[in-house]
Amino acid sequence: MKKRISLCIILLTGLLATLGLGWPEPAGVPEDGQWTLNVTYEHPMQISITQPGGEGPRRFWYMIISLTNETSEEEV
Repeated sequence: MKKRISLCIILLTGLLATLGLGWPEPAGVPEDGQWTLNVTYEHPMQISITQPGGEGPRRFWYMIISLTNETSEEEV
């Protein structure tokens, strides 16, 4: 029983170490050639639509998201 617990701890430690080392570090300042996007979004909104042949109106949720390219390059 103790061997099984020790083995599980060793495997879990190895897994966590592998995951921690495998993640890329975020760039603090964008380098040349990297895109800089400005993201804005509106709150989720609801719309009711009656579909042809449907029993009644169905509700759908949507959200408008806008991406603006803030890089200095004209063509990307």
